[in-house]
Amino acid sequence: MGISIIDNFNVNATKPIDARYGPYDSVTTALASLDQATQRFRGLVVLLTGSNYITGSAPTEYWFQNGVTDSDLVPKPGGSGGGGGTDITFDSSGSQVINNIIVKDFDNDVTVTYNSGDLTFLFGTPQAPSPTLNISGFITNRFNKVPDNYTVAGNLGLNGYTLVSASLFETTTGSEGLRATTDTDSSLSITPTTTGSRSYRLEVTSSNPADDQLDFKTVTDFENLGKSFPTDPTMAFTPDVQLGTTNTFGGNNEVELGATGSIAFTELAGTANGWVFVPGTLIPNVPSAQTVVDNDGNSLLISCSADYSSSGVDGSDNDPALNPSNEAGARRTSSTTTFQKVISLRYGVTVGPPSDPNNPKDAFTLNELLDIEAWDTALGGNIGTIERGRNTSSEINNFTLQMQWAGLAYQWIIIPSNVTLSDIHSGAFTGLLASAFGGGPIAEIASPITNRSYKIYRSTAKQVMQAGDPAQSYTLKT
Repeated sequence: MGISIIDNFNVNATKPIDARYGPYDSVTTALASLDQATQRFRGLVVLLTGSNYITGSAPTEYWFQNGVTDSDLVPKPGGSGGGGGTDITFDSSGSQVINNIIVKDFDNDVTVTYNSGDLTFLFGTPQAPSPTLNISGFITNRFNKVPDNYTVAGNLGLNGYTLVSASLFETTTGSEGLRATTDTDSSLSITPTTTGSRSYRLEVTSSNPADDQLDFKTVTDFENLGKSFPTDPTMAFTPDVQLGTTNTFGGNNEVELGATGSIAFTELAGTANGWVFVPGTLIPNVPSAQTVVDNDGNSLLISCSADYSSSGVDGSDNDPALNPSNEAGARRTSSTTTFQKVISLRYGVTVGPPSDPNNPKDAFTLNELLDIEAWDTALGGNIGTIERGRNTSSEINNFTLQMQWAGLAYQWIIIPSNVTLSDIHSGAFTGLLASAFGGGPIAEIASPITNRSYKIYRSTAKQVMQAGDPAQSYTLKT
């Protein structure tokens, strides 16, 4: 119970009569100085004079507003100096009247509205809504009757406008309709499970808070199916051809005209990518193995193909069921491997036979040129070397060859008709094409290859070499 006092106090001191008032330099100091159990009560006021609590020259009053714990000590509204106050209060007694509210803003973008007791000051121009619509998780690599679960998410993007309503529609042909709506949320989202391609539209109606004008925005998104086809089949080749088939000079699978042998191969199916392989359809365009004939100038073109159908029973995962009859991509064809017949650089000597050593062979027929076994020493021949695959001007230019023999012989250099020699050098000696080989070919013999002939150069005079003499070197210039 309080003590009754019938007169006032006459205090001769320069400090508050209640020492609990302070002053204190901080909230922390005040709390430490006031025992919660014995010195605090709800409504107790303290004065803070620290530099952080001075506004102008006035200190700040704090009070225990809602209790006596440390967190209850807060700035007192209207306290000394008002340095910590953040509230605007309404005087319900009506003793104070606001005559005018004056807004000083130097932009022409201030709007004041009053609605149901709310006075709103709007500074700046509200940005119009920018809604977005996005389909995520939609699998495009599937047949059109395979179901898929995905998300359609619309962000209303109001940007300060007031939402009136938003609606999400499906616009897929044959499946049109409203899918979701809201007049309170900031987004719309659905997770449908559907088949086929799909499209959606988001419509947003909102109002401008400055003038209540309605704004209408529409955005769309769609996903179209794009089923990937199976990959193409491949082929593995095992050629067994005289002089081989691989060109180290830039060509592909070149076969010397006149060579014999065979080219075997196997077919390898590609990746199905969800399609169904039709058994028995992985077949080559020609049977394996292909025979290589010496006098056939045609190139061998080899490929294979494989047929597929859409998945499901009889292709039922797609409508219509897909197969090569209605979808070209359901038949996959390998790249074509070409084994091309070529005429390559060859060189050598013809030496007179023991029965007539002074009369070496001085000409060739087409059949003799096709008989590469009789020509190339690597195949058992006795004339010289065939540089299989060296058959273009750039491949022959600056090539150095060597000839070595014993006896009296003609020297031969034979090139394809698509190449022309400009000169022949031997060490420091030049001009040998004219001085030693008559300046040009002695003959040009048509071959089984279309538009390709043998261009034949022969030494103008018989050349003699003793056994053990160093080889004769020539460098060809094209």
